[in-house]
Amino acid sequence: MNADGKGYVQELALPWKLLINGGITPKPGARIVMSVEPNIGTAANSRVSLKDLFRPGVTPDRVFTFDASGCWGFGTFVAKGHVVPQPLRLADGRELPVRMVNGEPMVDWARLSVRATPDGIVKIPLSMPQPGYVSLNILNGEGRVVRQLLSSAFLDKGSHDVPWDGLTNTSYLLPGEGVPAGAYSWKAIWHTGIGLRLVGWAHNAGRAPYDVPGGNWGGDQGNPAAVDTDGSSMYLGWTGAEAGKAVVATDLEGNVRWRHKRSGIGSASLLATGNGAVYVYDHQQGSNIVYRLNAGSGDYSPWKGHDDATLDITTLLGPILPVGHKAPVLTGMAAAAGKLFLSCRDGNVVAIVDGATGALITTIAAQGAGDLEVGPDGTLFVLSEERRVLRVDVAARSSQAIIDGLTNASAIALDTTGAIYVGLGEPANQVRVFAANGTLLRVIGRAGGRPPL
Repeated sequence: MNADGKGYVQELALPWKLLINGGITPKPGARIVMSVEPNIGTAANSRVSLKDLFRPGVTPDRVFTFDASGCWGFGTFVAKGHVVPQPLRLADGRELPVRMVNGEPMVDWARLSVRATPDGIVKIPLSMPQPGYVSLNILNGEGRVVRQLLSSAFLDKGSHDVPWDGLTNTSYLLPGEGVPAGAYSWKAIWHTGIGLRLVGWAHNAGRAPYDVPGGNWGGDQGNPAAVDTDGSSMYLGWTGAEAGKAVVATDLEGNVRWRHKRSGIGSASLLATGNGAVYVYDHQQGSNIVYRLNAGSGDYSPWKGHDDATLDITTLLGPILPVGHKAPVLTGMAAAAGKLFLSCRDGNVVAIVDGATGALITTIAAQGAGDLEVGPDGTLFVLSEERRVLRVDVAARSSQAIIDGLTNASAIALDTTGAIYVGLGEPANQVRVFAANGTLLRVIGRAGGRPPL
């Protein structure tokens, strides 16, 4: 622990057999390919990533550095510790000296202000009224540019003699050529620096203006995909979030109450609310789980009898799928009366789970089961094969098609009167509203949807 109590030094030792398959025996002078990427948490619950040690001459990948070994630099083993710090190499090839001061490496940043100026046989006099950036061209007798001598070069206030070596522009790996004897002139422009005045934002849902509490509020790696309400709050889900949040709880006016994301990149492609809990389906990057959140706070709410808030869907539904079938993917989720209803199109099944413990209660066959919803009286409605709506008698484990002949039916919802709302994709791109007996009541939206712009 540091003497001021505000920090500490931690040293980790990892065996080579853990880092490298089979392990190695390091020898002085041997090299390995490596890079470093420390991630530091901030008081604002954000993250600062530092990335260094890249290979000379290779453009580094500063986003997915951990997976881009082609740009990693080299580490050389030494016989003993207390190594001499290496120079800091900048992207333009300059190197800044580094020395140890009181046990910490210190960079000689003064070298940043040192500018290399070419030797020249001709001196071009300039007078700068104040410090600024200069671009200067040399022109021949015909007014054509033969040399771009300065390009946004910084010069201090006062008089300067800019040398020109009498050569044309350099090209790739080749020096310029000597210009023929003749009359030459120069033109230059200068400015004090380019400023930035922010006038607006261009962003996706995950890049909200920073006056929104917490900054990013939706998913920044996926699309909005799910919504549910418990009557007092709305719960919104995105298919992917890294810097943003996959789950956002708002009031009915859209004001944010809390946000949540599970793991490094979270997902909430399905949502369901009930019994004071929000159930989230996270299916991405090897994850196939449903987890519980407290509807009021957004904190994890463990399943009863368990310390964990996650329920593994592959473990839950895998045994009921045909032998050799791929892992089950949920296509619908609803919560009511202490139960959680899960549909799996590939498995042609609806599973009913205890909403508190996560235990499987029973399953009901439903061909091509998609989105589902539970009515106020406990009746279950399920989309089947994207073309019909089934009314399911849970107690009898039987179903009846009350609406048929739909095309690309992808979502279903109910209101307090028992009306059934079905969202249709191409070619209709509409919401159709049906009575409880399947009679069409009305249509929301123009046939075909909004025209593409």
